Amino acid sequence: MKKYYFFFGEGSKVNQIICAVSINFLVFVYGTTIGWMSPMTLLLQSDKSPVGRPLSDAEISWMASVAYLTCFPADFLVAYLSDKIGRKNSLLLLSVTAVCCWAIKLSSYEIWAFVLARALLGIVMGGAYITCPLYTKDISEDSIRGALGSLVSTFPIRSDKIHVNKALI
Repeated sequence: MKKYYFFFGEGSKVNQIICAVSINFLVFVYGTTIGWMSPMTLLLQSDKSPVGRPLSDAEISWMASVAYLTCFPADFLVAYLSDKIGRKNSLLLLSVTAVCCWAIKLSSYEIWAFVLARALLGIVMGGAYITCPLYTKDISEDSIRGALGSLVSTFPIRSDKIHVNKALI
């Protein structure tokens, strides 16, 4: 085993833990993105909506549900891609998709942009819960595999814990 710096040797448990946390950061990004809808619904339906008008219940419903509609087919697509192009490449593709989701949300106030960003989130949602545990299992040694595999359940952020400042609305 090569020594790089103190206890960061090649294949060390410390490296595996750091890598597993990095892998499961995609689940954290998914959690923050899915939780975005909870506080933003109040703002988007208020008179001070950044869209320029209050959004209807139907528009909010589409924005909220399209992620779950795209998640189901994305499960199969990402599972297939993980086998064909590899788990690491699938995670990189999902990370680019998550970045695109946030870039669309931050750069446009159009309804179609919000719906498109949430649809991309569905792909991330479906892929993160398939690929992250599989890749974590692949890089972990037997003695810490269970602990690192459970990281996927500790990273999502709960959307009911996000609060919006009601003074802004």
